[in-house]
Amino acid sequence: RLTTPRKLVDSSAWTASVPATHKRKFEIADGVRLTTPGKLPEEWLTDAEVPGHYVIMGGGKTGMDVGVWLMNMGVEASNISWVRPRETWMINRASTQPGSKFASNSVGWQLEQVRIAATATSGDEIFLHLERHGHMIRLDQSRLPSKFHYPTISQGEVDLLRQIEHVITIGRVNLIESGMMHGLEGDAEVPADSLFIDCTATATKRSTVSPIWEGDRITLGILSLPLVCLSASVAGFIEATFDTDEEKNALAIPIQMTDTPADYPQAMLSNAMNRMLWAGNPAITNFLNTSRLDPAQRMKNAMADVNENIQHDAGQIRPATIAAIPNLKKLVAETKTVA
Repeated sequence: RLTTPRKLVDSSAWTASVPATHKRKFEIADGVRLTTPGKLPEEWLTDAEVPGHYVIMGGGKTGMDVGVWLMNMGVEASNISWVRPRETWMINRASTQPGSKFASNSVGWQLEQVRIAATATSGDEIFLHLERHGHMIRLDQSRLPSKFHYPTISQGEVDLLRQIEHVITIGRVNLIESGMMHGLEGDAEVPADSLFIDCTATATKRSTVSPIWEGDRITLGILSLPLVCLSASVAGFIEATFDTDEEKNALAIPIQMTDTPADYPQAMLSNAMNRMLWAGNPAITNFLNTSRLDPAQRMKNAMADVNENIQHDAGQIRPATIAAIPNLKKLVAETKTVA
């Protein structure tokens, strides 16, 4: 008789919240028109009067996508208001593209992170350095972002979004009435014929992490932030290849999602530690060498078609990462002390 072991896979910590199904944290008065991004095209397909103004609720990636979509559909930027309680840092899409054509950008993105991490005194300093090198972007250069959830965006999209000049900064909105929004930090008037677009769902949240393997339970976690699919595939490979929970957990450090720039050194440190653990294990190394989900492998494959300067810079990433670890540990310890 064949006995098959069974385990519960718990992925609840990474359940996504989306505008179509989440519970709003603000109230709306009678007569206020509110929709979600997925239903926005229906405004052009019904008999309802076309809105004279649009209000994007939320400063995250969904709000950015809605802003770009509205302007591509012909809505003037002057007819859009944007509620952004917090400014966010965004990754320049050109820095994350695969292949030899973008290798200079992708190598530079990795190298500049660890170079500045060796001397930075804060997460803000890391982001400002990456901005100077073209890898990080913020919409409003007069405001220092306090949020980072790994959004990726192109410069063309940013150029469009910067045309939206009516940015509302009244904190989190708790009530919308006709022509008026009430927030935690003030009120703001908007046209009475506005359509409000709810982009306030949080796809990811920063929560505590626990060991992935505990008896008959596997609690999924991110092992290479923000690469969810790669993390899941590595966890699956470890589960199928190694025997004890102790062995498995020693090869997979779960990483907390970032919320603010201050959280980024912890993410960098944990990413680096996992990569070093995997590099020291022949079985995981062989698995990653054939993985289409691993951007590091795609970068290696592109090196044959790039010039010597890019190859040289790529060769500096590993020693620069090792050199950055002591300071990253210091930044993480300081953040925990403040918290």
